[in-house]
Amino acid sequence: MDPMMARVTRSSGNRKKSRSQNPPKRSYNHCPKGSYFLYINKILKLVHPEKTISSKTLEVVNTFINDIFERLAAKASRLVHKKRHLTLQIWAIQEAVDLLLPGELAKYATAHGNKAIERYKASKKMQPSSPEAS
Repeated sequence: MDPMMARVTRSSGNRKKSRSQNPPKRSYNHCPKGSYFLYINKILKLVHPEKTISSKTLEVVNTFINDIFERLAAKASRLVHKKRHLTLQIWAIQEAVDLLLPGELAKYATAHGNKAIERYKASKKMQPSSPEAS
């Protein structure tokens, strides 16, 4: 028997492919970037219940929000790196907001951010601690 033919017949057996050769396909229910479509519609209905928004406008607003989010995250990351810290903290986000957003918008965003943090801390205090954490 020819050595080349023997190699072909051995490798063409009915073996299953290993997982490393054929990784399972992952299905994502959402796009990798943040999608704020649902939240934009909710806020619109709170502010102006009778108004609607076109899908094109929704895309533009979503892109705008993603852009601001990326800019804030990048600026906060640079601030943390500059001060040689390893963890992104509240102060870095607040400074990034103050640097990137203009005047009154920065004050408004900081005030609402602080309010959200206080609500989060209050909810954590009300939750009973788990026995594993002790």
